Amino acid sequence: MNYLEKLSCHPLIADPLLRWSTAGTLVLAAVAFIWLAAALEGGSHLIAIHTTAAGPDFFGTKADAFAVPGIGAAIVAVNLMLTTALARRAPAAAKMFSFLTFWFAVLLLISVGSIISAN
Repeated sequence: MNYLEKLSCHPLIADPLLRWSTAGTLVLAAVAFIWLAAALEGGSHLIAIHTTAAGPDFFGTKADAFAVPGIGAAIVAVNLMLTTALARRAPAAAKMFSFLTFWFAVLLLISVGSIISAN
């Protein structure tokens, strides 16, 4: 069995729903990093990380801003590993968990957008 045949048997690739939700999750996580990097390329060193209706209430460095998508990407990676383990035992639960991970990536993109809009 060659590498492509082994890869096509992987649970996240064999099932079309898991394949598309995983691909969408990875695309959204990558877009969050790229969008943040492009937006904070030349700005000031101190940026607003969290804002309320009264204005910014937490300031940090660019490294603090990149911690948000970094932690989000780590959570996405763990969730995809758990989805792989679930896909072998409980396919319906794996599909639910995969779509939950996709919506987590959407929330990650929204949080990056709020950081960008505050600066």
